[in-house]
Amino acid sequence: MSQDPRTDYPSYGGPGQRPPQYNPYPQSGGPQGGYNYGPQGDGSQMLEEPGSLKDDLLRLPKVYWRVLTRPGTQTLAQEATRGQWDLVWVQLLIYAIVTGIIYYINLLLSGGLPSLNAQGTGTISLPSTAQHVLEVAASLAIIAFIPLAFFIWQSVVLICARMFGGQGHFVQQSHAFLLFWVPLGIISGLLGLVLSFLDTVPFLIIAAIFACYQLVLGFFALKAVHRLNTGRAIGAILAPSFILLLFAACALGALGALSSLA
Repeated sequence: MSQDPRTDYPSYGGPGQRPPQYNPYPQSGGPQGGYNYGPQGDGSQMLEEPGSLKDDLLRLPKVYWRVLTRPGTQTLAQEATRGQWDLVWVQLLIYAIVTGIIYYINLLLSGGLPSLNAQGTGTISLPSTAQHVLEVAASLAIIAFIPLAFFIWQSVVLICARMFGGQGHFVQQSHAFLLFWVPLGIISGLLGLVLSFLDTVPFLIIAAIFACYQLVLGFFALKAVHRLNTGRAIGAILAPSFILLLFAACALGALGALSSLA
């Protein structure tokens, strides 16, 4: 009989015996100053065993709602213990596919990809079939780019968290971030479809609000997963943002220099 990799752990004493569970809470008086989340002071009541993939997926909508409406270290620390790679990948793929579909619908509503401009020949009008193929290809590229961008970003966040004394694991961090990254990303994408017919100012305001809220939730996630105090968690979540802004500024400067040379 084949073993279920989610329930059978022969290396820990035989089939059916689970490995030691990752505990995101430090004990009282730990290196980060100690937390007192649970009634017993050790967070024991907050730990949950990872269930089957089907059960975890079915409870995700309620988890998303709880994380968005009741943000905090306690909520994210409780859910981070359920982080498994299969659950991370399923959430990420669902989000990437939904985002790709939203992007494709947005292209259709906005009239498709912009026309190509060739120097000296004016605007090149693509045949409808070729334009449709390019639109589908662009949507597929978005789907492939999202997991890559997510794991690159999480790697940077993990490095910064470790620099500030973080002790958590990559899979729990990724799962904790997806618990708010997925619903906020889908909501912002749907709002973008509606606001695309309005001025850009409301869209920019809503985008700024969503970005700030993601920073707040990221602060709680790093504090919970990596057992950081408030000051270290703030530094760990702001450092990747500054790195991203610096990279964007360098990219824009390089593009400007190339344009001036051209």
